[in-house]
Amino acid sequence: MRIKTVALAQVMQWYQFGYELWYRYKWQWLLVSLVCSLMLLGVAVIPGVNWLMYVVLPLVIAALLYMARRAVQGYEPGLEQFAFILGLTEQRTQLLWIGLGLAVLMLLVSFSGRILQPPAVLNYTLAELAQAQRGMEVGHSFFTTLLNSLIQIAAVCFAAIALLFAPALALFRKVPAWLAVKSSLRAFWLNKGALLFFLFIQTMLTLLALLPFGLGLLVLLPITVLALYRAYTEIFISTKPNP
Repeated sequence: MRIKTVALAQVMQWYQFGYELWYRYKWQWLLVSLVCSLMLLGVAVIPGVNWLMYVVLPLVIAALLYMARRAVQGYEPGLEQFAFILGLTEQRTQLLWIGLGLAVLMLLVSFSGRILQPPAVLNYTLAELAQAQRGMEVGHSFFTTLLNSLIQIAAVCFAAIALLFAPALALFRKVPAWLAVKSSLRAFWLNKGALLFFLFIQTMLTLLALLPFGLGLLVLLPITVLALYRAYTEIFISTKPNP
């Protein structure tokens, strides 16, 4: 397996591919998107176990990628294909390891956020702010807030880059979890221009999809997965046929 460098213009071709294949099976994809969204949302809103969403997220992505491959081959996407993915013991284990690592990362970020939580800053008067102690308290509050925000942004960016290709590598090529994450990070570095553009477009489309009460995500989710599958097939090249 080797990693290929792609051009910036190919990003739009990925989305065009995703849209065309989504349109072919739009009603089936709509059902799949609805079930996936309700499942992840149901886990996310339960106090105490919401971190499990991160554990199952790579499994959900892998199932959608498998549906994308089947759609390319001319088969309709269906919910029964989730059961097929769960039945793949070796791949399921690696996908869960990826999810567990993601959950641990997010828990550490949450824990660090509580440690760095700035103390409450009162509405000081100008006279009080002029005092050195008050000024230091305000400065410390701003610094810890900024540091906490930077840590959270870095963690989210790392997770997004790792999840670009790690689930596909674990599923289709049976790559161990740590190597799948490493390969995804390396692929991003070698294609940082195109993949940064991809993530930028994805962010803009997500914001637009959220406008109609979030219903646009039901359409955007399968298009994104199909585009991501196309990106995976173009970036990761192997002389061996994929299973």
